[in-house]
Amino acid sequence: MIANHTGIRTVFQTVYEQYKQFRKKDAFLQQYKEAKIFEENLDEFDDSAEVVKNLIQEYADAEKSNYITSGSNFDDQDMNFEH
Repeated sequence: MIANHTGIRTVFQTVYEQYKQFRKKDAFLQQYKEAKIFEENLDEFDDSAEVVKNLIQEYADAEKSNYITSGSNFDDQDMNFEH
């Protein structure tokens, strides 16, 4: 069963920490480096890791008692889907 609550933060933390270790050791990345999209660098992986890091922080903030009143760094302008 999947639940939508802050307990999922620990799963994201585990995945993020594992990624950092793999990236530091350059482990399991050779097959990606051979792909045309990643020939020059693995920035997409690092960008994705940053997104997960921010998600972890958001869940941590949500566990604080003042989260509702203080909110997050989310801005209503981020909801503008018109191009």
